[in-house]
Amino acid sequence: MERQPGQQERALSGDKFYVPGSVLRVAVDTAAPSAAGAEDHIDVFFNNSPVFRLEPNATARGVRPVMWFDSNTPLRSGWAWGQNYLEGGTTAFEASVGQGRSTPSARRSPSARSRTARSSSCSTGSIWREPRVRCRPGTGEAGR
Repeated sequence: MERQPGQQERALSGDKFYVPGSVLRVAVDTAAPSAAGAEDHIDVFFNNSPVFRLEPNATARGVRPVMWFDSNTPLRSGWAWGQNYLEGGTTAFEASVGQGRSTPSARRSPSARSRTARSSSCSTGSIWREPRVRCRPGTGEAGR
């Protein structure tokens, strides 16, 4: 999104922002359960992926950023037109939902081909950490 003084937000055009199939650097909240085992910065695959802009009161409302762009030059490999627009954007967060927690991310595909080796722990951390219900092997039934 682009913000001009005195104007409403509007989507960036392709001549201002385009990042196809590149590796970018993000900061990580290593204390977040979904980022267990991750380092404080990791490289992620970015293919014109969505980026979230959290509201200033997000933390007070139970939303915690897990991975975000803390630089206006996150490009590590590939090319990025308008990469400066990413600074401050969030790529993954945790949110309280009722008695549970949701961990949305900007990843378009969960396949191994679309992530770097270091980002794998962030993909699986929220699934493997703190399980509440487990499936009994071979039955498809849930158990505690």
